[in-house]
Amino acid sequence: MAKLWLAIVLVITYLSLYPFDFFPVPFDDRFFDTLRDSLRYGVGLDDSIGNFLCFVPFGLVGVLSLRGQDRLWSDPWRGVVFVCAAGACFAMLLQLIQIYLPSRHESFYDAAYNSLGVACGAIIGFVLRRRLDGIADPAERPTLVPLFLLGCWLAFRLVPFVPSFDLASIRHSLSPLLDIPQVVLPLIFNDIVGWLVTAYLMRALLPNGVVGYRLPLLIVAVFALEVLIVPNFLSASNVIGAVIALGLWALLSRRENPAGILAALIIAMLVFRGLAPFDFRAQPQSFSWLPFQGILYGNMYLGVLVLCNKVFFYGSLVFVLWQTRMGKVSATLLAAAVLAAIEVAQLFGRYHSPEISDPLLIVAAAVTMAMLQNWEKTTHTTGHTTPAAGRSQG
Repeated sequence: MAKLWLAIVLVITYLSLYPFDFFPVPFDDRFFDTLRDSLRYGVGLDDSIGNFLCFVPFGLVGVLSLRGQDRLWSDPWRGVVFVCAAGACFAMLLQLIQIYLPSRHESFYDAAYNSLGVACGAIIGFVLRRRLDGIADPAERPTLVPLFLLGCWLAFRLVPFVPSFDLASIRHSLSPLLDIPQVVLPLIFNDIVGWLVTAYLMRALLPNGVVGYRLPLLIVAVFALEVLIVPNFLSASNVIGAVIALGLWALLSRRENPAGILAALIIAMLVFRGLAPFDFRAQPQSFSWLPFQGILYGNMYLGVLVLCNKVFFYGSLVFVLWQTRMGKVSATLLAAAVLAAIEVAQLFGRYHSPEISDPLLIVAAAVTMAMLQNWEKTTHTTGHTTPAAGRSQG
């Protein structure tokens, strides 16, 4: 888990300091004028949410990585305080370094939102630690890989987690469903597969493996929260996708392990989403070798949302392939090859931008999940190495 924490630090550093075009700034009055100016200008809502979300994994993984390390960290609250302090210092250091980057805009407000994200992640990690430590029977303890993937799905649906009970805001959130319902096939396909995978992950988490009423209850709860949370909305495509997913899960749940079918559905959805509307050109376009270009040059808030969605589907594809007879390395390579093939096909697409990010992201998701499973075994939090296969009986 410590390696995963280090990887998160490196990714945040890359996203914060790219393109690393450092320019010397004298340590004189101009330096302090720059610091003072950074307090005069606030940041937009999108950037605030993006800065908050980027540091949540730092706090979450940081608290979990301290579990079982040393008697000094046996008290979870001590770990929370340490991680929050380390995260705040790290965020402040990045902002100070950005003073030497002409292409970046330093802001102590960014550091404040980063610190809030660390604190939120640390609290989630604290709750999870207490949950893991409070259940004596290993079979009853939640496994981290399904929790990690479900967290990405719920974050994609519910960010920024700020509800509004204003009737006008609620009406606005429902307008795509009530005023002019639109059927968007890629979105329907996305939601069908997303809720089917969610059901599979829930079955992996439940001791008896029976999802039952919990799936429709979760869908209704998510829809209700999407209506309340600004600026999210509920569309006809969302509802259609969820209804179809419920019907399909009623059939798939009868199988002992529908991992193979789910893997095929995820691949089909990724291909459809990656190539639609299937309008191709004769000459290939340029390929971007810059990882996470969308977050670096686009809207950070939207970039984080897209990242959560991709990590959920890419990680879920690897996870369900792990539950088949394929080995972990073979499954990861197959999933990465699928994403690489989609990117190659996008070279000739008119409405997509091929880049290296997605193949790298699916490998990163697989490595992250392998680290989580290894951490579970080394800390004796579970006796299962393949939770879905072990809990999907009956």
